[in-house]
Amino acid sequence: MNKSLTLVSLLIGSNLIADIDLKEDIQIRLGAQTHESKSDLSLGGRLHIEGRSYIDGLSGGVSFATTNALFGKNDSLGVGFFGSDFQSYSLLQEVYLKYNISNTTLNIGRQILDTPFADSDDRGMVANSFEAYSLTNTDLVDTTLSFSYITKMSGVDSETPEHFSKLNENRGVLAFGASYEGFSNLILNSWFYNMPSTANYSYADMEYNGKSENIEYALALQYALQDHKNSDDATIYGVGLSLGYEGATLSFAYNKSLDAVADNGFGGGPFFTCMEHLTLSEAGVDGQIFSYGLEFELVDGLGFYIFNALLESSSGENADELDTVLSYSYNDNLSLDLIYSKVDDDINGDSFNNSRFFANYSF
Repeated sequence: MNKSLTLVSLLIGSNLIADIDLKEDIQIRLGAQTHESKSDLSLGGRLHIEGRSYIDGLSGGVSFATTNALFGKNDSLGVGFFGSDFQSYSLLQEVYLKYNISNTTLNIGRQILDTPFADSDDRGMVANSFEAYSLTNTDLVDTTLSFSYITKMSGVDSETPEHFSKLNENRGVLAFGASYEGFSNLILNSWFYNMPSTANYSYADMEYNGKSENIEYALALQYALQDHKNSDDATIYGVGLSLGYEGATLSFAYNKSLDAVADNGFGGGPFFTCMEHLTLSEAGVDGQIFSYGLEFELVDGLGFYIFNALLESSSGENADELDTVLSYSYNDNLSLDLIYSKVDDDINGDSFNNSRFFANYSF
């Protein structure tokens, strides 16, 4: 819906935002989880408001997110549905000002980021969001350049999901990224993260997509170097392959870490083999993980996914995760997701069954 309002009180008191064309996006999210004999049940959602200023190129937005336990169901095992105190919470997930001039956009404030080592990871009730200064530029043909200075984080992967906590002991994280799509069917990405006095992370990937008669295929390569100031460095390699035929896709992926434990950064993890619960990080020093899966559309709007991952530590211990996902989009407003995971982890001594259900309604 569109309205004309004054957002002085909402958009951090700025007199620059007034008489704007307002757009609202509302999502209601019902989540249920069982983890072994424990269970969570939550009703939450997100209200996002965004609008343009009378000043050309200036806009702003706010998002309010909430998760609320129903019927006392908040055992809080498995994927985090609630806060660090296992209670319901609400927060201003986004509060930002955005300025666009030509091919450059500056975004200041609380915002959603999706980069390899800082991402939203919407696998619980409230996704990750960050306090950051972000700049993107597309002046170069087929190229997107990105810069972010990230200071705080909240959400499902944060130690205190209900608050924005400081990153890197209040020193923040600098992230530089470049994406190039000038070659036919080929996408190149590279990122560099500087965590002052702590670590530098370098990341690169490439993906080639093609089609031969009725078969679609994709080949991807991945590399990361995690250079830690006071501990061993980790080098990570990855390869992925997918084959698609008439709506069915078969996927394979492999990741290997050398010399140290792979770190997922601030989010769910960038590696090709990341599962619902286990990632390359759980394989430990010099660990490896191989995953494979099949996804296809059963009927219009109804998709089924089944993936299996096999982890191996340097000492020969193993872990296994099986994920099955049933996803249904009734229309543009209503979607349903049922996720079941079975984990047998001898590496970390953590084996469990986890089920999650989400119903999302947007308007």
